[in-house]
Amino acid sequence: LNLNGDINMVSTSKLNGYGIADRVTLTPRYESRWFSFYLPVTYMDYSGMQAGAGLRAGVFFIGSGSILSNLASSNSKGADFHLGMKIPVYEKQFKDTDGDGVIDKEDACRKVAGPAENGGCPWPDTDKDGVFDKDDACIDVAGPKENKGCPWKDSDGDTLLDNVDACPAVAGPVENKGCPWPDTDGDGVLDKDDACPSEAGPAENRGCPELDADKDGVLDKDDACPTVAGPAENKGCPKVTKETLAQLKVEARSIFFTTGKATLNSAKMGETSGRLDAIKEILRNYPNAKFAVNGHTDNVGNAKANQKLSEARAKAVMDLLIEKGVNPANLTSNGYGSTKPVKSNKTAAGRAENRRTEIVYLGNL
Repeated sequence: LNLNGDINMVSTSKLNGYGIADRVTLTPRYESRWFSFYLPVTYMDYSGMQAGAGLRAGVFFIGSGSILSNLASSNSKGADFHLGMKIPVYEKQFKDTDGDGVIDKEDACRKVAGPAENGGCPWPDTDKDGVFDKDDACIDVAGPKENKGCPWKDSDGDTLLDNVDACPAVAGPVENKGCPWPDTDGDGVLDKDDACPSEAGPAENRGCPELDADKDGVLDKDDACPTVAGPAENKGCPKVTKETLAQLKVEARSIFFTTGKATLNSAKMGETSGRLDAIKEILRNYPNAKFAVNGHTDNVGNAKANQKLSEARAKAVMDLLIEKGVNPANLTSNGYGSTKPVKSNKTAAGRAENRRTEIVYLGNL
């Protein structure tokens, strides 16, 4: 598409002045090497709008800027016609055998393509690593491009090459990317194995400081009762005192059963439940102590029946204590029937004393 115009620069009122008519032409054109077809459309002073056509075949061309207007209308105010030939003058083409853009007379390697800056020769790559010698810092040894053609080193000798070694100047294991494992708290236990990396502690405790939760001077690892303070000679557990046993005796004697049965007396359930709670709290203070719940009866009735009744009552008390949170490992139960009276069975008061449950300390677990 071509647009051109001729504009008159001389005043039309000037005496003996010579000018041209103003003209603007728009020409769409189809162009190939041996053929052209074009349709000029022109607006010009005096003659108005004109349309024409033209054709080129090879070096010859013929056309008119107004032929279409003249064919279409009898009122056309202009006519023109042109023909001619175009003779190209070709520049001499220099030979370039390898097609690298460097002509043969200037190409030091006419049969092998290469850049102009190297005289038309390819850049050499002595070590065949894909990095040209001009860019290769290690011409005779192959290496990756990102290391300027040199092989990667292992500066710290830890078997990890520097390109993948996070600490190339300090040896470290492969699994830590070539860096030594840190020991933040300096306790000799590496952070990867240290459960407490910011607090020093022995290796046998995974690098954590040894704890003494109950502050009794016995470390938890050696403390049989880590939540309850006690002396070292008792493995950190409190000792069962005479006062404690006396208190257990008082509480256990106030557990009331239905006559002849191993069920609690419903009329005195409130008091019995309170006694059981008190016993539970006492026993929980001695987590390494073993206690027995013993049941006793008077001598009234059949001895075998009394034996079974004492066993059932003792077990009932033990089960209730376990339900309330006492560790089952700390308890056993026994029944002795009427074989261990504490008072004479000849009186009602004596027999009442003999019908009892007791909590007895057996020793430590």
